[in-house]
Amino acid sequence: MIRFALRTALILGGCVLGAAAQDAAWELEPYRVRIAITLNGSEVEAPAFRQELERPLATAIRSRIGPLWRPTLQFVTNDTEGVALPAEKFDKTFAVGIQQTATGIQIVGSEHDHYLDRTSEPQRVAVANLAEVPETVFQLLLRSFAPLARFRVNDDAVTVALELKGAGLPTRAGTGKPLPPGALLEPYFRRTDYSGALAPNGIIPAPWTVLQLPPDQAPDSSPPKADIISHSARPFGVRRIGRIEQLAILLTNPPAPVTLRLHVDQAPDERLPGYEVFRQRLADKVLVPLGKTDRRGELIVTPADAPVDLLYVRLGSQLVARAPVAFTGKRLIVIPLPDERPRLAADAALGALRAELVDLVARRNILVARIEARLEASDNDRARELLAELDRLPARALFEQQLYQAEQLHRSSDPRVQRRIESSFAAVRKLLAQFLSNEKSIELGGRLSGL
Repeated sequence: MIRFALRTALILGGCVLGAAAQDAAWELEPYRVRIAITLNGSEVEAPAFRQELERPLATAIRSRIGPLWRPTLQFVTNDTEGVALPAEKFDKTFAVGIQQTATGIQIVGSEHDHYLDRTSEPQRVAVANLAEVPETVFQLLLRSFAPLARFRVNDDAVTVALELKGAGLPTRAGTGKPLPPGALLEPYFRRTDYSGALAPNGIIPAPWTVLQLPPDQAPDSSPPKADIISHSARPFGVRRIGRIEQLAILLTNPPAPVTLRLHVDQAPDERLPGYEVFRQRLADKVLVPLGKTDRRGELIVTPADAPVDLLYVRLGSQLVARAPVAFTGKRLIVIPLPDERPRLAADAALGALRAELVDLVARRNILVARIEARLEASDNDRARELLAELDRLPARALFEQQLYQAEQLHRSSDPRVQRRIESSFAAVRKLLAQFLSNEKSIELGGRLSGL
């Protein structure tokens, strides 16, 4: 027993120490960065310009970023297509294109993160002359750079603690925080096998979820925290089994409109038009209508005064979806939904039946009141006439038949929607039993028979 306890303690202790060592290695590990530059134009393709670009760019990275980056600069031409450097050697690849035109120089750049297999949106800058290119390229690299962090959910279940890659490395004065206050990050799950290799389809974005650093968080917070903004109360679950990393990457795209697209679950080509969409700003919690999805099931959402908002989707009177929209993230948000249109058609049919039922109940109550008044006045003949009129009103069996026909007509192949439809029909059947009972007619007939 003592040996078993000692062996267990050693194993657990080794696991804790191993995890701690892994975290320490993560925070001391620099980004292996490849900068692949494509040149197009007579002056920018000249060997002299390459030197004029390479030297100041390398100096800027060394002096202003420091050991956080371990850069490899490579000029790519038509003769070096494919870039003969394996991607496994790098954490990030920056693709920079420099195009000389008649009016100046166009520079475009994007970042590819190899760990998450994720490419940012291209960012474009124009400069007037060659002398501006080195500093412009450097600033473009900084804007495109998306720091990577591991995270764990805190005990409050609404925030996460971030462990930034390379956070333990010394920084250069004036380089600033890699994660500015209010920054948005996109969370991912990364699954590996027991050898540490990425599993097939092992990179999965956390659906409809973003992380946001509080705008008032102290710069020296350790570890930095971020708020969870999601469609779900627990988007990361309670417990993860296996070799799964929880990672988040900074969103660096310029703010831009985002397209919301709705389609039927398991049927991406079957779009959902006519759904109402509302925006909720996190600060005021007020729902603002944005419009309805068009015939393609889409609606364009433009940035407002905040980097992230919540979108609510409604069909009829029911809210069917909620999702955050980050205007510095993906330009397309796709939400698969159960096809609620059969439920909506069923509700419309039930609404017509309810209206008929309300009218019938009103007529029955009026006749019952008139019959009782005639009985009080001993006008039995008139009471019998009114009772016959009451018996000629549509009976419960007729409504039951209409209800059955409507239920057979309005069905859904989606079990969730079908359950809602059945619940609606059951509620109307309960009303029929409550208000179309023939007990009152039988009672009045008995009173008349005894007279």
